[in-house]
Formats: sequence, structure tokens, C-alpha cells
Amino acid sequence: MLVRFRRIAEEQNVQFLLVGATVQQLILTCHYAIDERRKTYDLDFGVMLPDWGCYERLAHALETSGGFQQNMDRPHEFHDGTGNRIDLVPFGAIGQGNAIAWPPERASIMNIVGYEDVFRAAVEIDFGQDIRIRSASLPGIVLLKLFAWNDRPYERTKDIQDIWLLLENYYQAGEVEMRLHTEHPDLLKLPTEKFCDLAGARILGRDLAKLCSPSTHANLKVLLEREHEKGDQSKILVEFEKEVASRSIINEPFEHVDACWKEFVKGYLETAP
Repeated sequence: MLVRFRRIAEEQNVQFLLVGATVQQLILTCHYAIDERRKTYDLDFGVMLPDWGCYERLAHALETSGGFQQNMDRPHEFHDGTGNRIDLVPFGAIGQGNAIAWPPERASIMNIVGYEDVFRAAVEIDFGQDIRIRSASLPGIVLLKLFAWNDRPYERTKDIQDIWLLLENYYQAGEVEMRLHTEHPDLLKLPTEKFCDLAGARILGRDLAKLCSPSTHANLKVLLEREHEKGDQSKILVEFEKEVASRSIINEPFEHVDACWKEFVKGYLETAP
């Protein structure tokens, strides 16, 4: 699916990046050997487009030469006949502010805030055989998942589970140990107990803030401050605690996730875009 989509996107002169759970699966599992409990074979792409005419041409090409079938009830979904699918999020000039309104009725609204920021800060994943795909970075994945969850918090609890996986593993996946003394020496004073978890969370917040434009930074600041002020009533913390408790590997799971969450929020808020 990946190679077929890349070929068609290039033929249509469409810039794209890989986003979603597949990215963290590839980076965490394949590169850092970190266990990923939620496996997926679906692919999510952000596609930078100037208008809906370009989207329609891309969709037509995916069907006619890519072997995909568009779901007309969910026009961003394309199935390949094997049970797998690709999911497209158009962004760029096609959007209206921070959203897109799907034609023809324009009744279905999708939030696209942060996609251009994530595109600018993208990394490349090497799949071998001369296949290199532009991909969201791990902080970029957190950014997109926070906004996606905020749009539909009761439907997208898996986004919060994915965010926790990145947050608790960022000391390793963010290569924090290599960066700590040169880039973040102030964090050496964090408590020795659970130092890696706390430092990783704080630096993830900082890395996330750095990739944001001023407007995206302001939007996410509102979200984070709102959830932070809710304390133990925050839906994010509740889902974090469930995820940790389900594995039964940490005593006092709420205290653990609360400490990491506070460091993450602090790292974000103390860092200018």
C-alpha cells in the first residue's frame, strides 16, 4: 500500500507525510525495540493540497491505477480489498483556517490545526530498497493526536493511549540521554527516582513546543492549561492511569502519570515556539 500510494502521489505532484499510529509503531518497535501493544496495518497520510479539485484527481488516481476503493460515506478512506485501508487528511491551502469542510455538503468538518507545523518538522523513514518516506516526528504525532482527541474525546481514547506510550518511552525514543547535558542541563536536578520518565516527559513537551508556529502553540496551550487545571478530573489523566493500571507494573499509577503529565505540560509551557 505504501509504495502504491507514494507512486500515485508523486505522479499527481502531491506532497504528503505519513502520520498516525503507524509512525510510532515503525519508530518505537523497529528502531528502538519498544513493544507497541496496539498494532495497525492501516496507513494515515497528510496530503498538502491547494483545492478540492486536486483531491478529487488524487482520489480518482488511487481508484483507477492504485487498486483502492473510496468509501463514499467517509471520503477520506480508501480500502485496498484486503481489509486494510489508507486514510487521507488534506491540509494546506485547501483548508479554511484550521479546518476543512468536506464537499459537497460541507457538513463534515475536520480539524487540521498543526499539520503544516508537523510537515515542516517532518523526518524521513528509510524502508530500504531506496524507499524513503516523509513522516511526522514523534512530537508531531503527539501534537496531531492531542488535537484529534480534543475534537472527539469520547471516540478517540486510543489517541490518549498512544500519547502515553510516547510520553513514557521518550527518554529512549527521543534520545534524551545523548542530549541531556548539552541541551537540557537544568533537568539534571530532577528527582533521581523515576528520573528517566520525568526528564523524557519534560523534553517531549519542549520538543513539541519548538515545532509549533505561534498560532498552533497558542491553540495547544489552551488545551493543555484546561486539562492541567482539571487536576485528577482531566480525561487525559484518567486514560493515562487506565493504560498504566492495565499493565500492573507500577505501584500508585495515578501518582506516576500525574508527575509525568505535569513535567510534559511544564516543558511545553516554558518553551517558546
